[in-house]
Amino acid sequence: MKDAQRLGTPLTAAEALAQVTGGNRLTSTQRIVENTQKSGQTMSDFMNQRPQANVNAFNQVANEISPFITRPATLNKTAEDFITRSEKGLTKGVAPYYQAGIGEMKNLSAGKALPVLPLEVKQLSANSAIDDAINHVIKDKYSGASGLSRNNPETLLSAKKYLDAQYSKFSNKMTESFDKEKAANAFGGSKQLDDFLASKSPSYAKGRDIYSAAQAKDIQPRKEGMLGQLAETGGTTEGMMSQQSGILMPPAPKATSPKEISATIKLLRREDPNVVKDWTRQNIQGIFNENNQNLQSGANQFGAAKFASTIAGNANQKANLKTLISESASPQAYKGFETMLDVFEAQGKRLPAGSATAFNQEALQELKGGGLVKAALTPFKPSNIVAGFEDFRMRLNSQKLAELLTDPDGIKKLEALSKTKPNTAKREVLTNSIAGGLIGGKEPIEENQP
Repeated sequence: MKDAQRLGTPLTAAEALAQVTGGNRLTSTQRIVENTQKSGQTMSDFMNQRPQANVNAFNQVANEISPFITRPATLNKTAEDFITRSEKGLTKGVAPYYQAGIGEMKNLSAGKALPVLPLEVKQLSANSAIDDAINHVIKDKYSGASGLSRNNPETLLSAKKYLDAQYSKFSNKMTESFDKEKAANAFGGSKQLDDFLASKSPSYAKGRDIYSAAQAKDIQPRKEGMLGQLAETGGTTEGMMSQQSGILMPPAPKATSPKEISATIKLLRREDPNVVKDWTRQNIQGIFNENNQNLQSGANQFGAAKFASTIAGNANQKANLKTLISESASPQAYKGFETMLDVFEAQGKRLPAGSATAFNQEALQELKGGGLVKAALTPFKPSNIVAGFEDFRMRLNSQKLAELLTDPDGIKKLEALSKTKPNTAKREVLTNSIAGGLIGGKEPIEENQP
């Protein structure tokens, strides 16, 4: 209740009790009070404040994650840029080995195995992908091999780089250029050239081994994991956001784990320290807006509760969400968000219209009719509750009960009621009936008990 008051969003005592206990019959009493003519307006006025109050509470808490939003294309590009930068850094790191290898292959006195022979290049060119790559780089003034002979080791190295670029282009499933066959041809040609150059030069072979090990350990796992998935998202803004949400905030997570989310966020923050928290704010804003949108009948009083269920409806979801917000923004931001979700979830403990039980219907008729039935008291019989109200001298009609449920101090009043030392069985039944047998930690007692 205190959390709800700090957030400025209406919560009833019945809903708060149901949230912390896992269930409470007082929510059924609340449903009765909402249906009763005398108290219905009080409850209606209270509940009508809820939708806008929840919007205000959400904005207040979400701003602690980030006051800004970012387009999904920004997250996509950040992931792409990190992978590209990682590969460029790796390539730069092994470049000295490759250059040393080129020098070895140009040294005709180095030994029989090292010089690149025309016959060997002719055999390599039997692979159409390699032949096309060689023809391209010796004609392209930007390739670094423009005007060189086909037998020059630098020509072969440039041809390999060209085939690597072709593979990246044709293997990207999110682009129009995706072509499985062309990607396979480029990959095969690049590997054949790589193996040939490594066989001709010990320095090149060493650089190739370093590159391959780094690819296997770091680059490829990132491409195949969450980072690569984010880099491959595409399409419309809405489509990209949906894809990215399914990666970072899947509704039914299986393989996705807090550990993977944490590792991905740390990598993305190297490229842009704000991109994930800004994206997170935008994504949860969209989910909240969708769940909280007005119904045909008016404002959605259950929208925030539905949002809480959608975004953190199971333990795995909640663990992933905690990591996403804590790692991208701060642990404090998540703590505030979790408190808000708890209050929103409590609002969902309210019984919706049309959910009245037979118990509720019977009690409702008594309250509407104003009759205080003097029946022999047995636990939880509606007439007994009404009679109990009178006997306890609280004179709680439905309006008084509505005021109790909506009172910010309602919990304290119920607590005081539960701790009252009754001197009759009737009062013990009343205490346990209103409190659902939970507040005072007592079981209902029978009339004939001492």
